[in-house]
Amino acid sequence: MSVAADLARFIEGEGHRTEISPTEGVGELSEIVFRTRGQMFSISVSELEPNRFTLSTAYEVPEWLKDRSHAIDVLSDVERDYPETRFVLAHDDTIFVATVEYEAADMATFFKHFWNVIGRLRDAGNAAVERIVDRSESKAAADKFIRQFMKGER
Repeated sequence: MSVAADLARFIEGEGHRTEISPTEGVGELSEIVFRTRGQMFSISVSELEPNRFTLSTAYEVPEWLKDRSHAIDVLSDVERDYPETRFVLAHDDTIFVATVEYEAADMATFFKHFWNVIGRLRDAGNAAVERIVDRSESKAAADKFIRQFMKGER
C-alpha cells in the first residue's frame, strides 16, 4: 500500500473524507486533501521520502483591507511565534497559505502527532488573521484620529 493511501485511510478512520491526487510531473508525489472543522487541509507526501510531510491550509485576507502590504510584516511576525510554520501570500495577496514541513521516524509516529500538527498549523493561521485584522483596525483608527486632529476636531 502507498504512503498516501495509508495516510488517507488514517484520516478517513478519524471521520473525514479525503481526496488523493497524484501531482503531475513529479512522479511519486501525492496530495491528500481533507476538511476538518470547516477548513480544508492539504498534505503532500512522496513515496520516495515516506516520512516527510508537507501540511498546508489557506486563509483569506479580509477583502475590506485597503493596504494588504502590511500582511507581509504580520506574517513574518507570526513566523517568529510559530517557527515551524511558513506563510506565503498568493492570488494577488487575497489569500495566504500556512505550511508546516514535518518529518517523522515512521508513519505510526506521524499518526500519533497528526492532530497536534494540524492544531498548531490552525493556531498559526488564526493568529495571523487576528493580527492582520487588529493591525488594520489600529491603523484605520490612528489615521482617523490624525485626520480629525489636523482638521481641529479634536
